[in-house]
Amino acid sequence: MGQAVDIVLMPTEVYPGSIRYVKDFMTWWQTPGRAVFVLNKTQPNRTLTADAREALQERGEVWDDSIPLRDDLARAFGVGAAATDDERMPGHDAFMNLWHVCATRVGVTV
Repeated sequence: MGQAVDIVLMPTEVYPGSIRYVKDFMTWWQTPGRAVFVLNKTQPNRTLTADAREALQERGEVWDDSIPLRDDLARAFGVGAAATDDERMPGHDAFMNLWHVCATRVGVTV
């Protein structure tokens, strides 16, 4: 599978159990340069975020930003909306940044 895709985003919560599972998955990944860990449900000023970033960098690239833990994002998703749908939504900038990273990787003009 690793050779058939341009990029794989691996949303990863910052908790040690989640980190262990995705690191284990990465041992099976044939081309780690195509995978990017995306820290998900992060909270500001938490040491778990820095710990997760450090642990994951042992196995591959970690996106510079992260997706915050926000109730409004969860509620919007629950009704079929996404942060990218409206620039006034919290998280819009982070998701658009991630989209630009992906688009650049696969050669899509944004």
